[in-house]
Amino acid sequence: RNTVLYDTESKGGNPALYAYKADEGEVHTIEGLEGYIHDVKIHKLSPGKPYYFICGGENGGYSEERKFRTIPENPEHIRFVVGGDWRKGSIDFPWGRNEISRLMVTHDPYFVINIGDFVEKAFSVSEWDDCFDHIQETWIDTQGYTIPIIPIIGNHEVGTKDEFEESKEDARFYYEYFNLPGIESWYSLAITPYLHLVTLDSETYTGKDSEQYMWADKALKMAEDIPWKMVGFHRPAYDPRGKGNSEYFLPLFDQYHVDIVVNGDVHLYERLQPMNPSISKG
Repeated sequence: RNTVLYDTESKGGNPALYAYKADEGEVHTIEGLEGYIHDVKIHKLSPGKPYYFICGGENGGYSEERKFRTIPENPEHIRFVVGGDWRKGSIDFPWGRNEISRLMVTHDPYFVINIGDFVEKAFSVSEWDDCFDHIQETWIDTQGYTIPIIPIIGNHEVGTKDEFEESKEDARFYYEYFNLPGIESWYSLAITPYLHLVTLDSETYTGKDSEQYMWADKALKMAEDIPWKMVGFHRPAYDPRGKGNSEYFLPLFDQYHVDIVVNGDVHLYERLQPMNPSISKG
């Protein structure tokens, strides 16, 4: 059961009618999970199109039909949502998460950037299941499209007490549940010709000699001429509780004229005036 059948028109869930098939993927599981995770990549989709799909296989059957839409090639405007820290343990969980999601879908965003802390306990299967059940059941816009997620790793996805070491910490559930490019901790996305997103990992060592810093330098340089450059990572460099945990990144943002930085972690809504770290730290 490692197949996605899809088409630009609804086929009512009948496997024989879909024009396209993607079956090059991986099947894996993790400790405590009753079942399997299937990763299937779909390539060469056309921009600005609806796609109807079912998942499964001939032996075990297929899911019900769902649909998603691709972003137009150069849209006049683009609507998306940024948020995070919806985990168990927050004072309004799950009511706050559920109500925000219900409101969010009424605005038909193209995608959601979740800036981390999906769960409270990194290795809790029940919390991950609850997270993805919520997305599957709730993240459907007013036209019936499933809304894609762009995830960023948070501190609660990391199952270790030793933070900010010069190594990749144990966040294996996060890496198993999400199928992300590269090493998965950080990656770069060209969303439209005028909007580029770089995601970073604030849960590891981020100094100038780190692998991540050197990668971010190259990624931002490649996007230097794109009008809107956005960077996302979990823990803010400007932290209302005191010194930020991601200050090493700031010179890069200044050098490449990053327009917007989105963060989470502090469980409040905070919007700053434009900042120039080469001139002032505050």
